Amino acid sequence: MNTPREAVDRKEQLTADYITLNEKLKVISRRKPIVWMEMRKLSKNGKETDMAWYASDMGMEEVEIKLSMKAIEKEISSLNSYLKNAENEARNLY
Repeated sequence: MNTPREAVDRKEQLTADYITLNEKLKVISRRKPIVWMEMRKLSKNGKETDMAWYASDMGMEEVEIKLSMKAIEKEISSLNSYLKNAENEARNLY
């Protein structure tokens, strides 16, 4: 990223990616209680069910999505700082 314009473009792309991931997470979140309760019938306690959930494909996808969303949040925050600094530098030039 060399220019503020590139930073803005990157921020827009990250925002679109974040929205896409959020939509996927919503689908998983709607299905999770149903699947979790079915898994609970086969296990001894809730902790065991949680471990089975996170070992499942849907559970692993949930974790991956959440981690990706967190990384996007951090990168957007960094871009915001960069853009704020660029704005301040531009104002000092005049």
